[in-house]
Amino acid sequence: MPEYHPDDATLRAAERRALEALTKLIRAAGPGSHLICAVAHEVGDTALRSVCPFSISRDDETGLTALEWCSEGLRDVHAVLCAAFGATPVTTACVLMRTITNTGTTVRGWLLRQNWLVPISEAEVFKAACTGLGGELVPPEYGVTYAAGVPLGPPPLT
Repeated sequence: MPEYHPDDATLRAAERRALEALTKLIRAAGPGSHLICAVAHEVGDTALRSVCPFSISRDDETGLTALEWCSEGLRDVHAVLCAAFGATPVTTACVLMRTITNTGTTVRGWLLRQNWLVPISEAEVFKAACTGLGGELVPPEYGVTYAAGVPLGPPPLT
């Protein structure tokens, strides 16, 4: 297979789309502690994987929202999303987001379809969360709710 070298316009578009997706995922997260896990399977069965912990808190008195994140993890998740959006040829890509609040832990998910992240069903989230990178089954975690992803809205125009 010939080596893939995207042009500058393709790379810029992938970077913009990845940044927009990451922004929408963070906005969809809401208050709590979160972990975004992004996986992109390149042609040839190589998997790119990255995680980024972040937290969102809201001050009820002032209404201000605070966001804290790991900048290295954020950069790495952005790189995986760039690959998924065209920087490298991928066969599939998925994002899972774990949210921990005082009411419990929820995992939601999105799949790359038509060059954008679309929410997947509760059953698809369960399957993705309970399958290892090598395809092996991983037991579900006790007390974790597996829920459908939420719509992120339309992708950027470019």
